Amino acid sequence: MTLVAALLGLPLLALRSCQALPREGDDTTYVPPEVSVEWTGFAGAYTADGASGGVEELSFLDIPVVMTQRVVHDSFEGPLQAVLAPDGTSYVVTTLCHRGLRRYQRFQVYDLEGRLLWEHVFPDRSYRTCRTWYLAGGRYIAAAACQYDGDGELRLLDAGGRLVLARDIDGWTSPVMSADGSWLALFNQTRNILTVLGPPDFEPAWSLRVAPGATGFFLGDGPRFLLREPGQARLFDGAGRVVWTVEMKGGGRWAAALSPDAELLAVTSEDPDSSVYLYSTADGTCLWSHSLVVGGNKDVVFSPDGDSLVVYDVGSHSAVYMFDTATGDIAWRSYLRGRGEPGEEGTVGGGRDSPVLVIEHLEFTPSGEYLVADVCETVLQDRVYTFSHYLLLLNRAGKAVWVAPLGSLVDVDVSARAGLVLITTNHPYDAYSRVTNHLTVVSFTAGPAGG
Repeated sequence: MTLVAALLGLPLLALRSCQALPREGDDTTYVPPEVSVEWTGFAGAYTADGASGGVEELSFLDIPVVMTQRVVHDSFEGPLQAVLAPDGTSYVVTTLCHRGLRRYQRFQVYDLEGRLLWEHVFPDRSYRTCRTWYLAGGRYIAAAACQYDGDGELRLLDAGGRLVLARDIDGWTSPVMSADGSWLALFNQTRNILTVLGPPDFEPAWSLRVAPGATGFFLGDGPRFLLREPGQARLFDGAGRVVWTVEMKGGGRWAAALSPDAELLAVTSEDPDSSVYLYSTADGTCLWSHSLVVGGNKDVVFSPDGDSLVVYDVGSHSAVYMFDTATGDIAWRSYLRGRGEPGEEGTVGGGRDSPVLVIEHLEFTPSGEYLVADVCETVLQDRVYTFSHYLLLLNRAGKAVWVAPLGSLVDVDVSARAGLVLITTNHPYDAYSRVTNHLTVVSFTAGPAGG
């Protein structure tokens, strides 16, 4: 997105209203933007271990509603994009830098006190967009600034702002890095080319033409690299040689996650196969599989100890499945249903359709005791769609602990590791091509409400 117009003859500066706030006290309670006074709530059902035959019904309407605490609040003029560091020590804000009537793409790095640590400005003012990524757990920040056709440059900087790598790109490019930061893979999504750079100084190691939509990741510290293509998985060694190939059931797109020890690969297939598979990364052998219901995105994540595997956003009710990694048995299932669906109490009237709930992201807390989910609720009321985000906390047994509203028409980035959520607005321009957007970082505690 770009800023269409600026005040004639005057530079347009970012409005700095950033303030660090203490984490306790009523004045620090985060009040979500566009939040309705009426709680929209969830309904759901929790299914206990099938081996015991027990089934327990759980209404998410009855779980506690908690409010998060503000840590930082900030305002910016113009379009806004932001990313939270995995460890929660900093965040990156992508904005426009105006010098007179000229504008440049830039990104700025802030700490959790709201202080500007450093910034990087791309000198070519023909660039019209910029995207940033935290890599290797926050050791590096990558940024790609491009023209409308995707041509531009990619820069890699360390956490202190030192330039490590600058590379021209001839198409939309996204980076992937090994856990230790020694290997870097670049996916050119316009040219469908994968380029892998390795030690000691990100020298070209190998490259490959890939299928459209291909993605991938390194196994731990590398150099082994798993390439995800529609209907196929391939593992490469550090020289670009194929170690093994697995044809994915059902073809098409598939989601994947790597176990903490990098020895297991969990895969979920799209409809109509709609299953979860567990593979050994040593030779690509399938260890077990389990069918899922049709529908949903079916993303997957391992617990920190690797003993459990969770598949989430399954089916029309955004179900969460927890599997025993060793056996493939289902430990529990939890379903989300929008209030007002058939068979549920508390139907919503007034021209409002039943909410549609989607789990956009889920991750374990570092202890593995809780699961934190970003749930997006879509409501059609009077022919207008409203998208609202909620933070839902589940314990490892699959029961909902609390839910916290994050706001409507916002973008959300969650770090369960740090207990933080970064929330940004992106409002439309007014009649004078002006817009003010807001950034807020809030904190939460993974545990019982009030505990």
